[in-house]
Amino acid sequence: MDTREFLNRSAIQDKEIEELYREVASSFGLNMTEFWIIYFLANSTESLTQADLCKIIMAPKQTINSSVKVLERKLMLKIDESSGRKHKIINLTEKGESLAKESVIPLYEEEINSVNEFSEKEMEIFLKLRGKFYSGLRAKLMIKGLLGEKDVR
Repeated sequence: MDTREFLNRSAIQDKEIEELYREVASSFGLNMTEFWIIYFLANSTESLTQADLCKIIMAPKQTINSSVKVLERKLMLKIDESSGRKHKIINLTEKGESLAKESVIPLYEEEINSVNEFSEKEMEIFLKLRGKFYSGLRAKLMIKGLLGEKDVR
């Protein structure tokens, strides 16, 4: 297999996985940002703020804020403002937890089952190779000036 075929096959696999998540989100009436917010709130062992969600989901502050407001209006989550303006903790409501139990928690369980089919060595190799690809690509894109804000006028 040559490099071009490898990259195409890899991109197709990434898109196939992405589409699985999109289908699950869509079947529960969620867009992808709303889905990931519920996913991480339901599966996190720590309290999360909007700033945490921005970092984890890798989405702009405005995008997360808009989705949080939509989910709040749908009564899926509540914002705990007792910890200060900049550190508002976001929690799932009963309705949000119910949705998570129907959607993201079963998905997470199947992610675990799928990963459990890997040996420990395969898990290490998988993460190492993905990390190596990401780091290398990011460094090369930085050198070329393709990352960061661009004036597109």
